[in-house]
Amino acid sequence: LFYFLHCSKVLLGTEPTDDPLPAEFSSGLRGCLEHVYAEDIGVSPASLDKISCAVDIGYSGVYSGRELTVCVFVMRKGSVIPLHDHPGMWVFGRLLFGKVRVRSFDPAAPPKDGRMQAQLRADSVLGPEPVTFSLAPTEGNLHELEALEDCAFF
Repeated sequence: LFYFLHCSKVLLGTEPTDDPLPAEFSSGLRGCLEHVYAEDIGVSPASLDKISCAVDIGYSGVYSGRELTVCVFVMRKGSVIPLHDHPGMWVFGRLLFGKVRVRSFDPAAPPKDGRMQAQLRADSVLGPEPVTFSLAPTEGNLHELEALEDCAFF
């Protein structure tokens, strides 16, 4: 978490942009994430027993600030986080266990008549081994997640 906060301060004060993140920042962050496992943050398949909502998805906030939000999701097999986006944000995540299908889209054109046009960017299955993934402000940012097995990610 401290690495994320330190590196994100480099980007603070800059206006949102579609420019790529500095390679050093992106590779450093991915390098850190590659060493995080479910047991490091106290998540396991038993965490699914704590889900009490009808949509079979659990959420736990770890940190939230102007520059960074870190949270953990646990999903029961068959649950879906519907199509959504993170406007102007870079998203770095890591599947901790299980399998998840991630469908991501790119905006195809400016919205017309209030409707957004989008083009499929990727339809991927992640897991069952832990894997790091990312979305850019204009690349794959519109996305949905479907649990193919019980899973957790942050």
